[in-house]
Amino acid sequence: MKQFIFHQYPDERGMITLTGSDWRYLSRVRRLRPGDGFTALLPDGRKVHIEVREADGRSLLVQCVPPPDSNANANISAKAAAAVPAAAPVLYLFQAMPKGAKLDLIVRQAAEACVTAIIPFYAARSQGRAVEAGGFRALRLQKIIREARQQSGSAVDTVVESPLDFDGMLRRRQDIAANTAGDSAAIFLHELPLLQTSLHEALAGNPAACAIAVGPEGGFTEDEARRFIDAGFTPIIVGNSILRTETAALYALAAVRTVLLERQIWNLAKK
Repeated sequence: MKQFIFHQYPDERGMITLTGSDWRYLSRVRRLRPGDGFTALLPDGRKVHIEVREADGRSLLVQCVPPPDSNANANISAKAAAAVPAAAPVLYLFQAMPKGAKLDLIVRQAAEACVTAIIPFYAARSQGRAVEAGGFRALRLQKIIREARQQSGSAVDTVVESPLDFDGMLRRRQDIAANTAGDSAAIFLHELPLLQTSLHEALAGNPAACAIAVGPEGGFTEDEARRFIDAGFTPIIVGNSILRTETAALYALAAVRTVLLERQIWNLAKK
């Protein structure tokens, strides 16, 4: 379900005036008119229901209103309810810096896939440019994330962290594991079967968080693969094809998210 993310908070009457790109998106892309309602997120992540009150050629006046009756889905079956996970997994994408504009695509797809943080890092074969904090490219990535979240309906406030070297990336992974309530898994994609381990086996502990490392064009070197394994990462092979780095990132995120979200169903099927 699509959603809209506000830059500002409503006034004491619950009103917000939208202009510029926000007005163009809602009036021209979403084609909203007075009386139309939609779901939105405030800057702090709270979900609100919005209705359009006034519209002209340059702005929209919208108001926060009580959400519609939430009992509409109260008749959901017990079987369907059992299939709904209690909580989505927390995903961290450790992306080796790719060439050109590929990082833009990776960030967009990761935001749609509800990734908590994207941590770019420099591998031996990386050729990408740095993302300076507060610089033009960083602002562009923030815009991409906002658009992706609005399109996908993701409630996760995805962030892109500052690029790290390989050592810094491994330390960041240790920090995540130390600050995760519950088990934390870590995998990296590799084109060679370094260990005979499946993705289901790597995620068997039903971790609360998972770090996924994806290499640049040309993949990881043998030394990098060894260091990953020494740091507790599990190597995962993605079949008999070698994927582009932007494809590999989406492939891995989709696979890990599906396995973790459907863990309960997979476990029931074994009984």
